[in-house]
Amino acid sequence: MSTSSESSIDSTVNTGPGLVIGLWVQAAIATIIVSLRVIAKLRLHKFERDDVITIFALLQPQLSAIVGSAMVTASVHYGFGRSVTSINPKDLPLAVKFDYLSHGFGLAGCLLSRIAFILYLITLLGTKKIHRTILWSLLIFQLITNSLCILFIYIQCPGNPSAIWDQSIKAYCWSPVVQADYGYFIGSINTATDLYLAAFPTYIFWNMNLRLRLRISLMILLGLGLFAMVASIIKTVQIYVLSTSTDPTVHTVVLVRWLYIEAYLVIITSSIPCIRSLVMSVKNIATTRSNSYPLRSPYNSRSGTESAKKESKLWRIRPSENDTASEEGILEDDNGSQTRSQTRIVKKVDISVTSTVA
Repeated sequence: MSTSSESSIDSTVNTGPGLVIGLWVQAAIATIIVSLRVIAKLRLHKFERDDVITIFALLQPQLSAIVGSAMVTASVHYGFGRSVTSINPKDLPLAVKFDYLSHGFGLAGCLLSRIAFILYLITLLGTKKIHRTILWSLLIFQLITNSLCILFIYIQCPGNPSAIWDQSIKAYCWSPVVQADYGYFIGSINTATDLYLAAFPTYIFWNMNLRLRLRISLMILLGLGLFAMVASIIKTVQIYVLSTSTDPTVHTVVLVRWLYIEAYLVIITSSIPCIRSLVMSVKNIATTRSNSYPLRSPYNSRSGTESAKKESKLWRIRPSENDTASEEGILEDDNGSQTRSQTRIVKKVDISVTSTVA
């Protein structure tokens, strides 16, 4: 009786359309954030290698959102998101096929985004050899392990990949447990990587001679990868469906959703720190006109009426047009010269003073 009830409930489920909408919303948000990053870099004339990879990392998941969404849309058309019991047997292989093909795009998006952020940290905070060595080793390890994961998706039925989604084809395939076990491994690696990439800037900035408020803001900006870490954990927990699910067209929807959430979160959180300078410059433009205020000269306390009149002055402090440059420099590398040659960040404030005799 309970089996019959579950069957009737599952036959009414259709989560595919919601998945498609979610992919496009994430793609739009990521596009806006990375576009702002590019604008910030171009404005400072500092377009580095990490930005090239980040743009490619955005385009790749964006291409994944386009191609992957097309695949998911086709898969939904053939029944993905509904129970296998309610799908036409002729359509079921196509629903599973497009689902499997879309997995590699999401994994590649996660990989390229992490590589871009690691390169950004190397440029920004790689002042010590040990730090650069760890970050480069992490980059290489990410590249190898995630590339293997993508490869394993498509070669699990050697010589006959169609057997992955068409059960009527008799061919040798790896046990689903193999893919699930490696999925747990790569999920753990990516989660640990996100944690390290969030903790490393926190450690560096906490030990710098900066104002507490500035240190905390920088640690928060560069620690946003913790959200990607949470998504990675949730996705990793869902990997079990690859080897145990009897209704893959329903149960793998959650896995695919969190796979793409992770990919776009990595892109977004790795780009937000880079747009801080753009936000600060806009804020400066809005507040520059109201930042002038009178400051009485200390010479007013001197004796002598005539002397006091001559030396009494009205001073105005005007923020320089470039008064956010020092803050921008904290998160932007000046062709690598500042961050590589110094072990601390020097904040320079330029103030121009004009006076008129009262």
